[in-house]
Amino acid sequence: MQKNKVRRLLEAGTPAFGTFNWLTGPECIEILGAAGFDFVVIDMEHGPHGQDNLPAMLRAADASGIVPIVRVTQNEPTLILRALDLGAKGLHIPQVNTAAEAKSLVQSARYWPLGERGFAPGTRAARFGALTTEEYITQANQDPLLIVHIENKHGVENLDEILRVAGIDVVFIGPADLSQSLGIPGRLSHPKVCELIEITILKAKQAGLPVGIFATDTKDAARWIQAGVNYVALGADSM
Repeated sequence: MQKNKVRRLLEAGTPAFGTFNWLTGPECIEILGAAGFDFVVIDMEHGPHGQDNLPAMLRAADASGIVPIVRVTQNEPTLILRALDLGAKGLHIPQVNTAAEAKSLVQSARYWPLGERGFAPGTRAARFGALTTEEYITQANQDPLLIVHIENKHGVENLDEILRVAGIDVVFIGPADLSQSLGIPGRLSHPKVCELIEITILKAKQAGLPVGIFATDTKDAARWIQAGVNYVALGADSM
């Protein structure tokens, strides 16, 4: 089994670069792969994607050598299962504000003994039955990245407990929602926002977890890489 490229980069301490995908054509994914991005976040929360076009987007990513990661609309078992069954190599889970929510993600995304994800051996992720049960469960429990969004002041307040949940792979900071939770929406460079970002980076690094962030431009990305971020989502393909 070939390990997820982004997982390999993060384990080596090398920054991984990607972007959010809000445009619906599969060729948009192919272009991002050709441009050299390591990953693409197919956005089902703020983007127009649905269950009907997601398979084509995932196939385009696989064909283009870019790691497809799906942001689901919410931390809900069926949504998580469907994205993984279709072949997502990782999940972005919005608004994870408590340890219980982080545990729910792991339970929904992993098979026994790590979780309670519903088992279907004939899915695209299982190569339509070409993988043995053992091969598929091993791959499904080890390869896809589970990425929790810390994008609310309550998530930062509960971060110590969240970081103790086994099975989280990346802590991802959403500055825009974070600013809104502080009552200063859109002021991403405000000292209060930056303080919570810095606290999140420090605590995640102390826990041994990679840290991601949404960066508005290359200057923003460089700033947070310097601070310890190594999973960078640079804007979106429609911006």
